[in-house]
Amino acid sequence: MEEQFFQYFNETTAGFVFSQNQEEIPAAIIGTPHEREVRLLISQVRRMAVKKSCQMPAAFSAEYGRSDWIQLAMITMFHCCEKYDRKRPFDNYVRFMVSRRLLDKQRSLFRKNPPVDRDILRLYKELEKVSGDADALNVLAKDTGRSKEELQRIIEQGVGERVFSSETEHTLRTVSAPAGQSPAAQTESSQEVAILWQCVDSLPKRARALFIHHEMEEVSFKKMFATAGCRKSFATFKRWYNVDIFPCVRDCVQRCCA
Repeated sequence: MEEQFFQYFNETTAGFVFSQNQEEIPAAIIGTPHEREVRLLISQVRRMAVKKSCQMPAAFSAEYGRSDWIQLAMITMFHCCEKYDRKRPFDNYVRFMVSRRLLDKQRSLFRKNPPVDRDILRLYKELEKVSGDADALNVLAKDTGRSKEELQRIIEQGVGERVFSSETEHTLRTVSAPAGQSPAAQTESSQEVAILWQCVDSLPKRARALFIHHEMEEVSFKKMFATAGCRKSFATFKRWYNVDIFPCVRDCVQRCCA
């Protein structure tokens, strides 16, 4: 498919002005100077689409997946070929139009399906790195259709009460004892699970959510840190978990089982 795109764009853009310096194009991209420029631009457009698909919450992939984002980017590039006025480099024009079209689609999806709190936190952190606190809040309000006051409340709260679905917690709480155990062993296992959940429920809401996320859903520290909206460093975040959260559950279980 990409080769068909290349053939079309290579023929259609003959004579178009490109800004890319030949020396800056990776040596792995071979062909005539024009072919190398076209191949590089196609790879950049595809990368923009893939990056946008990765920025979207996982729940959106069923409605609008990675292939849909790539298709949208390529269609936009087709339209750019038809509307190009030769007043500026073609590759700059394409990147600008594709970026704007992808952003418009993202905003459209968010307005139809407002992201949950934890996804808003992740998007805010990404925007904050680029444009700073105030601008990130303005952009996020425009993208999601939520008021800045509501977004500010979500951001100040840090991670929400849950970083997992209610269905996931129900599955974790109602997991049955391993098959083949005797009735006595099954009873003992059920008691141990009950004690564990009693200790987990005694944690503060944020600590409880992180414990379930890491110990039961096996989510890595790096992924938790990226989605938690924590203002501390990664090392401090990990130390806080290992010193203040996990030992509380461990000691509680040991006391109850003693």
